[in-house]
Amino acid sequence: MKDLSRSEGITDIKNARPAALPKIVLLTLFSTFALLLTIADRAPLHVQGGTYNPQIEHEFNFYLNGVIHQTLPGPYVYRVLMPWITHSLNELVPFVSAVNVDFILKSLLIIAIQWVLFRFYASFLTVYGSLCGVFLFDFLLGFALSYIQGPSTIETMDIFNVLIFVIAIFSLRQNKSFALYLSLVIGALNRETVWFIAPVVLIHDVIARKGYLRFIVAFFCIATPFIVLHLLIHSVDGSWFNLYGLPLNVPFLSSNLLMRVLVSNFHVMIFVGPLIALSAYRFKEQPLFLKIIASITPLFIVIHYVFGTVIESRLWLPLVVFLIPLASMNLSKLLGLESGENSVKF
Repeated sequence: MKDLSRSEGITDIKNARPAALPKIVLLTLFSTFALLLTIADRAPLHVQGGTYNPQIEHEFNFYLNGVIHQTLPGPYVYRVLMPWITHSLNELVPFVSAVNVDFILKSLLIIAIQWVLFRFYASFLTVYGSLCGVFLFDFLLGFALSYIQGPSTIETMDIFNVLIFVIAIFSLRQNKSFALYLSLVIGALNRETVWFIAPVVLIHDVIARKGYLRFIVAFFCIATPFIVLHLLIHSVDGSWFNLYGLPLNVPFLSSNLLMRVLVSNFHVMIFVGPLIALSAYRFKEQPLFLKIIASITPLFIVIHYVFGTVIESRLWLPLVVFLIPLASMNLSKLLGLESGENSVKF
């Protein structure tokens, strides 16, 4: 049986990496970056002079209540987890507004993502390379959050989606099946993107000759909450999905939208293009586990062009976080950096 928990070319971290940074240092760094990102996200709430902007809070509550009261169309109305958590916490502590609850949730989620990302990256990169990878993610996250003016439950949902992706893939790498299944069940209550993890599990276990059982269980962990939600909730337009974004994503489908489509594709190109190009360089030499994850990239791109709105950069974050270590290792090769205990691979 082939063990993919340690891909070829990967040395034991304890033997090949510098001493781990103290946890309190990491927590301080990650908390600082998380607060900076969430404070910047809230900035539009306060217009010039510090005056509060009620319109942004109104838009925040409009989406939140649209999910709670099932007045939104599909697929938005089926993405229940974060709106219900925000609503429940607001009901439990009514003197804290829903916007402030969202601020706390965003901060905690970003800290958690950084922590799990650092641990995941450290199985491929040096400690310093892993930190740089996390900080690159933070930079891209800050850009992604700028698309919606002010805080939004939609953003928090997509941040949680990234956390689910990282936990699920890290659990697969560590062969922790229960953690994988649990993350998939919870993720399916948040949004549909969690389906992309299923083919990763399938490809991984086929190559590792572990059979199909884990893929079957993973499939049902995603499908069960997905089906239950669609049976219990009915969107106002009766749709599960829509293709509204397709003319905004693909050039020449609508002549009136051509410039807007070109701008959208330019955003995609500068957001994920360099990472994809760097990851593709000498791809065969990359660790097998990362190649398995990267194999879903074409599917991820096609699905988001068909069903998503590609200018919304936060939709690409699950893909970005798994391209970062691939790009990092190739960048170290291109720059001629030596691998070893004291090297920095980013």
